[in-house]
Amino acid sequence: SCMLPVMLRVSVASQQSYGAMRTRDLDSSEVPVVARDQLPASILADLVPFEKAAVQSSDDPSPLVGMATVFERAGLLANAYEVYSKVQAKWPGVIWVKSKLEELDQLMATKAKAPKAPGAHR
Repeated sequence: SCMLPVMLRVSVASQQSYGAMRTRDLDSSEVPVVARDQLPASILADLVPFEKAAVQSSDDPSPLVGMATVFERAGLLANAYEVYSKVQAKWPGVIWVKSKLEELDQLMATKAKAPKAPGAHR
């Protein structure tokens, strides 16, 4: 199966708008990164093949894309953002990665602004 993330396709004309630099404080409490030791066993199991592949080929960003997809599908947006940022460092000119980071940024901002249900914990 394909592990590439689902994403919006952009026209060549609109790709120029993705050239701006973004920074995000992942240590903020808005949408926190879940520490590895706090991840559910099912997510850890899904990450294992990608982590092994990343160790074998540290220059290849493909395993990172797989890891980010696992986090994204699990709803761990800050974790996915963190890994996609590493993908972008290895593939700086790839438009879909920049697009994915922007999409996650917007999703996290929306999630952070959503009202919390009484008694709900993050």
